[in-house]
Amino acid sequence: MQEKALDLVLAVYRVTKTFPEGEVLIGQMRGTANSILAEIILNRKKEAGKQIKIILAYIDIARNQGWVNNINFDVLEKEYKNLLIKNGSKKKKRSVSEKINDLNKRQYKILNYIKSKEDVKMGELVEFLGGASPRTVSRDIRIMADKKLLIREGRGRGSIYKINKTK
Repeated sequence: MQEKALDLVLAVYRVTKTFPEGEVLIGQMRGTANSILAEIILNRKKEAGKQIKIILAYIDIARNQGWVNNINFDVLEKEYKNLLIKNGSKKKKRSVSEKINDLNKRQYKILNYIKSKEDVKMGELVEFLGGASPRTVSRDIRIMADKKLLIREGRGRGSIYKINKTK
């Protein structure tokens, strides 16, 4: 990770070299990039994360000035975001009840309906919900499947949705 941070510092120096002479953002971006590297070397992940968020804000400001081709900023932004993800601690696994608490009323209604029926098809859910469009119901099901609350069996119109009992 230190090598990646060093490469990013050098990239920031190269990109800011093309900024207008005397621009204050040059020093701010370079200083922040150096701080990120120092925090990573010292294994201070929380501080490095704060500094990465600051440099991402500076990148947005600089991008809007139009001094450099946007692809340079896109690369810097992508790499700093990747560094932020690698630098961050692993996410704590959320319990099923926490995931259920995040559902909206319609999703909660869908979940309870499927619990009462064992398995259902999309058309049955659309009919049950009445005012919701098939696209909305599909999106809700996808959200709940991503949270591993539901399982989809089959493909297309033949898909059946069930409660994920392994979680």
